[in-house]
Amino acid sequence: MSVWQALGEADRRGGALSKVPLTRILIETGESRTRAVWIPKRVVELTGEAKKTRGPVNVSWMCDKKAGGNRLLCLAEVLSERGDVPWPGFPFVVPPFDVDEVASAWTA
Repeated sequence: MSVWQALGEADRRGGALSKVPLTRILIETGESRTRAVWIPKRVVELTGEAKKTRGPVNVSWMCDKKAGGNRLLCLAEVLSERGDVPWPGFPFVVPPFDVDEVASAWTA
C-alpha cells in the first residue's frame, strides 16, 4: 500500500484512523524511521504552519479540506525530493487535491 492509499483510506474511514500520525503511515509503507520522522517536519515547514501546528502531524491535519490540498501538495514535494513522482506531469501539471485522485495517480 502506498502513502496515498493509506492516507485516503484513513481519511475515508475517519474516527480513530484520522488521528493516525503520518510518521506511522510512512513507516508502514516502507520509509525508514529517520526519514519518516523528518518528512512530517519538512511538510509543516513547507506549509508555513510551524507556529500553528502542535502535536504529531496526523491524517486529519494532512487531509483537512480548509488547507485546500496545500498540505498534500507539500507532502508530494517532499516525497519527490528523492526522485519519486507523485502524479503524472508533476510538478508541471496542476495537482489533484483530492486524496483519492492523488492515490490513484500515484499507483497508476
